[in-house]
Amino acid sequence: MQESKPTKTDPISDATTAVLRRAISADAAAVQELTRKAYAKWIPVIGREPMPMTADYGVAVREHLVDLLYMGAQLAALIETIPKTDHLLIENVAVSPSLQGRGLGRRLMAHAEALAMSLGLSEMRLYTNTDFATNVRLYLGLDYQVDREVPFMGGTTVYMRKSLGSIAPDAASAQGDTSPNEFVPTPIKPVVSITDLEKLDIRVGMIEAVELVASSDKLVRLTVEFGDRRRSVLAGLRKERSDPKAELEGRQALFVVNLKPRRMAGQLSEAMLLDIGYADGITPVLAIPERPIPNGVRAG
Repeated sequence: MQESKPTKTDPISDATTAVLRRAISADAAAVQELTRKAYAKWIPVIGREPMPMTADYGVAVREHLVDLLYMGAQLAALIETIPKTDHLLIENVAVSPSLQGRGLGRRLMAHAEALAMSLGLSEMRLYTNTDFATNVRLYLGLDYQVDREVPFMGGTTVYMRKSLGSIAPDAASAQGDTSPNEFVPTPIKPVVSITDLEKLDIRVGMIEAVELVASSDKLVRLTVEFGDRRRSVLAGLRKERSDPKAELEGRQALFVVNLKPRRMAGQLSEAMLLDIGYADGITPVLAIPERPIPNGVRAG
């Protein structure tokens, strides 16, 4: 993440709407292009292309979590993370050269920490070249600690980590208020036919934006991309999550899309977010795909 002032001809203003979403396979070329532009300044510093410039982003988008930050219609920045057993690894952070110096990298780093907490992980890790001095200073300023330094391709790679502490009570409760040994399942509902089940249209959607509904202390408004269109979806998440925006933006989830739209708190909801746990009185978790798939794909 290089720090430089945006030019006066930069079309992105401070008022431009920022949208964060998870990358899909079709985004691989754009991810590669932005990464190469962001890291090009380091070529004369280390005498070669940095490793992120040579990575296979078709594989990365498919196997890792790559979150894209848009400013208006422009891909402004991205962060690539890899969930491990006991930590979240930040593999790549790239900010468009024309938008560096606006705190977009810091915003994505904060998003990664919220993502780690939502996954039940209490530690962040990353690595970078010691010659990328501005990057190292940034990470140190974000409370990352140097773990070790290792020689690599004529230079030195510094490995860093940051403890997020114990999983906060709110985050822990999001994994369920009742232990598996205490939970008693409710009786199964009456049998339905396959015809009844097929009436429901359940699809994968990308949560692009999360906004608080001012007239409600429970509702948030989700802007969800379903491939062919965007929909506004209202969901009662404010009392279930400490920071719905940081935890949900850029994540895919399942939605019932053929329910009759209804108004809540004066706003129209065009689909229903599916979760696990709410109907049984425990703090719910999202029903999410195990890996990124195209928006609009049907479940069933």
